[in-house]
This record gives sequence, structure tokens and C-alpha cells, in this order.
Amino acid sequence: EVEPNSAAGREALLLVADTLFLEGAETDLIQAEAKYRDFQNRFPTSERGDYVQFQIARSLARRIERADRDQASTAKALQAFEDLLRLYPTSPHAEAARTEITVVRDRLAEHEYVVGYFYLRYGLPGAAIARLSTLLERYPDFGERDKALWALGMSYSKAKKADDAQAAFTKLRDEFPQSRWLEKIPEENR
Repeated sequence: EVEPNSAAGREALLLVADTLFLEGAETDLIQAEAKYRDFQNRFPTSERGDYVQFQIARSLARRIERADRDQASTAKALQAFEDLLRLYPTSPHAEAARTEITVVRDRLAEHEYVVGYFYLRYGLPGAAIARLSTLLERYPDFGERDKALWALGMSYSKAKKADDAQAAFTKLRDEFPQSRWLEKIPEENR
């Protein structure tokens, strides 16, 4: 604090941020993110910029809520990882960021599924169709795409859109011939 712009002051700021990050409690992660952002704002041309951006993203990613909760931190984490790849494409942290992006995108997709399935269960097939269609378009690499297709087919079925339901179930059969969701397709759509 005496010489915050000195080399030792810069290193100390990063060490404080790293310590808070390693503590791992939610409040520690929030403070760690703030310290990393402080470093980023005070030393924008630092050679440690890629590491700081990676740690900001990781601080956000470790605060991700369950799929049935608000996904604001998830969206921020995705943006932070994408910023790392955009700003520092040759960073040694780039490959880890790509892996994290896959996990974060899957959580966002799972959130869309949970909301869509909620609408399906509570008799709002139009809203379910909108959510599930968006999920399938926006997250084509979703790890549980088969269950999303099944839920979309069920939503169309409940909305009395037999042709669309059949198309969704056919796509499920074609893309996932071994899926456990095939046996849950209603008899009239088999």
C-alpha cells in the first residue's frame, strides 16, 4: 500500500487476489475478482494481463449457481473467458479457457432446459417451445441435446402441433438412436 505502483506493490496486489481466490468462499471470490479488476485497471499493459483475465473468469465461474437459479454469473464468466481468447489468443491459459467455456455454455443450456421443462410441466407449451427451440439453436453442442429434443417434442404434442412434434421425435431418433429418451416418446408419436 505504501508503493502500490512499484513492482513489489503490483506483485502484492496479485498475491492478495490469488489468496482470496484460493480461499474460495463466495465473498472471497467476489473480493478476488475486484482485486484482479483493480490490477487490470491500474496496469492495463502488464505482461500478466492474460493471467489476470483468466483469474477474473475463474472467479466468476466458481460462483455459478445451479441450473434452476439466476445465471447472471454464468453469463459474465462466459464473457470473461471469451474476452481472454479475444485479447490473448496465444495465452498459455487459452486451452483451459476453451474447456471452461464448454462447461459454462452447458450450464447456460441446462438453465434453458430447466425453464423450458418447467413451462411444459405447468401447461405452458408455447413458452416451453420458445425456450427449448432457443436452447437447440443457441447451444448445438449441449451435452444433453437428446432430452431437449424429447421435451421439445412433448411441448409440440401438448400444443396440438402433431407435425412439429413428429419432426422433433424423428430428429431425436435419427441423432440419438441409443438415447434413453426414446422410450419416453408417447405411443402416438412412435
